[in-house]
Amino acid sequence: MELVDVIAGWLALFTVDELITGITISAPQEMIIAIILSLTEFAFKDKEEGKD
Repeated sequence: MELVDVIAGWLALFTVDELITGITISAPQEMIIAIILSLTEFAFKDKEEGKD
């Protein structure tokens, strides 16, 4: 898991949260979701590389 992936995910969630008024997510929730998304991407990336 790279810190850059987590920050990019958080930035995307933050931007969506600010642009769409119907969604309200707190900062800690945004960070947790970004970490989960990054871990999920990392897990699937390893699986795909193992198929070679």
